[in-house]
Amino acid sequence: MSNRGSNSRKQRPDVVIGIHQTGDDLQMVVVRAPSAGQQPRIVLAKSASRSMISQELGTFKGAMVVRVAPLAQTIARMSVVPIAGEAEMSAAVNLMAEAEFPASIPPHRIAAAVLPKVSGEAQTRAALFTAWLGREAMPVIREGVDEQWTTVLGALAALRGDKKGSIIHADRSSSAVAVLLNEDSVQAARVVVDDVSDEIPWERVSAAAVQDLMATSGQECDEATADAIVNEGRWTSHTDWLTGRVTGTLIDAAWLEKYGLPLGAALMVLDEGLKLSALCDMSGEAPKIKKPAIVAIGEWLSQGARPIVVGAAAIALLVGVPFGLSYARYAALQTRKVGLADINSKSGDIKLRAAMYRQLQTARAPMTKLLSDIAGAAPVGVEIVETRLSVDQDIAIRGKATNTEVHGQFMKNLNATKLFAGSIKPTRTESKDGVTEFELSAKLDNPHLPVKASGDFVKSPLAAQLWGEGATNTTMPVGAVRQVTASGKPVVGNNAKPAGAAAAVATDRRPSPSASSSEAPPELTDADIAKMTRSEAMKAWSARAGWVTANGKADPGVKDRVTAERDKLRERMTAAGKEEQGGTK
Repeated sequence: MSNRGSNSRKQRPDVVIGIHQTGDDLQMVVVRAPSAGQQPRIVLAKSASRSMISQELGTFKGAMVVRVAPLAQTIARMSVVPIAGEAEMSAAVNLMAEAEFPASIPPHRIAAAVLPKVSGEAQTRAALFTAWLGREAMPVIREGVDEQWTTVLGALAALRGDKKGSIIHADRSSSAVAVLLNEDSVQAARVVVDDVSDEIPWERVSAAAVQDLMATSGQECDEATADAIVNEGRWTSHTDWLTGRVTGTLIDAAWLEKYGLPLGAALMVLDEGLKLSALCDMSGEAPKIKKPAIVAIGEWLSQGARPIVVGAAAIALLVGVPFGLSYARYAALQTRKVGLADINSKSGDIKLRAAMYRQLQTARAPMTKLLSDIAGAAPVGVEIVETRLSVDQDIAIRGKATNTEVHGQFMKNLNATKLFAGSIKPTRTESKDGVTEFELSAKLDNPHLPVKASGDFVKSPLAAQLWGEGATNTTMPVGAVRQVTASGKPVVGNNAKPAGAAAAVATDRRPSPSASSSEAPPELTDADIAKMTRSEAMKAWSARAGWVTANGKADPGVKDRVTAERDKLRERMTAAGKEEQGGTK
């Protein structure tokens, strides 16, 4: 496993031979390394018995042989690594590969590499991890010719190159399917082995494998989408992947079906732009274990007259080593004496830094108190998504507000806490679909200062602020009928209900079986809307917004009327809020 994770070799071979076995025959593709400014050239593509392929290997002295392991005996995973230097990403992939597969898989049958960058990738790169199951040694095709091994998914990745898109290969003889997904939201790899009857088309088996892999990745995928991915990812139909990358023969779908995998095994070595050569670092048999150095040295010393010579040398060392160590110690002390002045000059800086660290330890910000103060400053309608505190005592807050007025009130409340230095101003504000998203930052000044919450939920419970006077956290206002939209959000409307029904609603917060969410809210005139306070407008707007969401198939005329009233009520909420703020001032 020493070579795994390195995407480059010390010296690229002049000729690479890719071999893949189908049934009793072997498919061999011989590719010669490109000259300056040219592409790799296919010298020979041949399908024959094992003995004939062995004879052909004898004619290519010094060639590198890369064989493709049986698909049903391999497994694969895919992950992502942050973009960094090639050496750093290779080291990260090497460490990740040791954790991706069980310990029962021998190290010499695990390979991993960072896949080529494709369009659409930003801060990460996809990494492919492949493993070959089993420990039994694989016999070589020709004695004296070393063989490297790779997997079907490794060969497919080399064929695809830096092209974006999924690639799928089905092997009916072994009842296995290899899937390499590279869609907009999913990057995954899987080998699926299933015992299916010959009557089931392999397109359907491949689509089922795609659906399962998408579901495992947390993405929904119906049959139509899976069939589309299979049709687009059928690798034998994408001969354009190889256009301009190799020369020497005409590549069509039939040729690619027969010789595509051995060609991919050769390209992962010769196409240096892909940096996929680490995927063919598997071996058919375990590496030979070398003798420990101490054992090899002991065997060497025990031969001939060497024991006498070594004994004499040991006596000389026994006498001379103490004098040598004394002189070495004297020389080391003389060297350190020269640097004492520099050490003394640096000690002052070290003491100052230690004092600073002690001060930071004793003056740490009280995070629990700060979070409580910030939450207490947030009015109803503000959602704090993230709060961060840096080493320099800078605090950053990201959140959402139902409208700009609520956002402005939150800013005002934060400034009133006196926790921060200067006036807090948002660094980013953006409105989407009526919701204001904001980011702000400030520097802590008085983190230990006592702060009183801006709202009193004892005098005015949250239910009263949402539903109006008379509502509590357990009881709704008298006469209010609780309705629930399709998404589960409550809708309140002042419909005329019998006293018994109103009492039942007041004591039970669950949706009443008799309350119909399909009943449209009563009609409001422009004059009625203009007389409403902000709280009244908010309740009426909530009722109509919930009804529109829950009744998408309602009568178009009624739906248009309720939608128009909802929009007017939103404008009235904004206007009434400004009027109330003006009256407060």
